[in-house]
Amino acid sequence: MDIGIKLAAGGCYLLQKIFLWIAERIFSSDAPQFIKPLTYLLQKLPKRTWKIASWIAVIIGLGPWVYIFIHESRWIAAIVEACGFPAMALGFVNSIRGKEKKSPMALRLFAWLGALIGLGISIAYQDGLNTLFQWLEIALVTGYLIGTERIAHDKPSGYLWFILMHVSCAWLMFAQHETMLGIFQILSLLFIIDAYSAERKVHAFLK
Repeated sequence: MDIGIKLAAGGCYLLQKIFLWIAERIFSSDAPQFIKPLTYLLQKLPKRTWKIASWIAVIIGLGPWVYIFIHESRWIAAIVEACGFPAMALGFVNSIRGKEKKSPMALRLFAWLGALIGLGISIAYQDGLNTLFQWLEIALVTGYLIGTERIAHDKPSGYLWFILMHVSCAWLMFAQHETMLGIFQILSLLFIIDAYSAERKVHAFLK
């Protein structure tokens, strides 16, 4: 497979985490020294814009991920991944609407329905929950859906759910010998952990 496709898939998902990290860390009082020269430039865009950009990045990356799974005849994985689009759309809409407004109920239901369809197909294909991969998929999807909802509303716990998602996804990638994609997940995890630390400090200060 063209390495460019894998770079696009992993790169876009990593870019989402970098944008989320910028949204939390750059606007905190203890931004890392190495990025302080860029702080003024990065802060020209509001925090909300960085969050919107993060969801755009992950939506762009969805296509390459689905292509990878189809190319390798991993149809269940492809369907599960594609069914994650409603959750991505939910994060995008929530970021535009702002934390003051509740998520559109129809879109929330659509996101959970997409996840349940993807997992349901996996369960039917495997005649039940018989493999570690399936449990990792459940952890991945649950972490993504709950994390998406909470991050869009500036809840620090959303990043904890994203940590669950990335640990599960990295495990899946390395177990399936997708080393490059697994490394992208580890890198994303590092950004998410630091973003969580920054967001938690902000909330502690506001309290």
